[in-house]
Amino acid sequence: MRMYLFLILVFVTLSCKKKDGNYIISGKVINKELNIPISGVSLTLYGTKISGGVLQNQQEKLVTAITNIDGSFSLKFSKQVFSNLIIVLKKEGYFEQEKFINPDNLIPGKEYNVNIDMHALSWLKTIVKNVGYQSVSDQLFYRLSLPYSDCNTCCTTNQRVFNGVAIDTTWICPIYGGSYVYVLWVYSNGQTSIPHNDTIFIPIGDTVLHPIFY
Repeated sequence: MRMYLFLILVFVTLSCKKKDGNYIISGKVINKELNIPISGVSLTLYGTKISGGVLQNQQEKLVTAITNIDGSFSLKFSKQVFSNLIIVLKKEGYFEQEKFINPDNLIPGKEYNVNIDMHALSWLKTIVKNVGYQSVSDQLFYRLSLPYSDCNTCCTTNQRVFNGVAIDTTWICPIYGGSYVYVLWVYSNGQTSIPHNDTIFIPIGDTVLHPIFY
């Protein structure tokens, strides 16, 4: 009987040790602008391994998951030596997001918790048109200001300059839904300059029209 109990204890101990060999990354995915959880987000964890002291050339897909209704997720994968880890997040209507994880922060058998922000995909449609008394000296200076700087694919914040007559142009660009953006545009006719400041709210999943007629 004692031997039987001893064998059970050894089996349970070995099972726990084997289980403790896994890495676990858990957390929640949050809509940053509205501060609400996002369900149905696809997460894929990629890792670059170090094998025999040699860094592998390609990232390997390790595990996938889908966020629950409360935005939570859990990624469990076997302990190995990694040079880097990255979580790629995707959901229709949202910007694709990447989250880098430092492998040195992972401890086998213990959850590493991290919350990840995602941003809803919306669009800003701008129309610039010279409709008044037109002169070759007419100029319009346009600059968009965003309350964030982490979007490489969003509308540019570089200044645009429109010179002369017959200006009639339109462009559409992606932007974070649920945010406020700011537009500074200045009309000049060579003698006077008239500045304008517009504040625009961008609803989630919508295209906002911003016309500038001068």
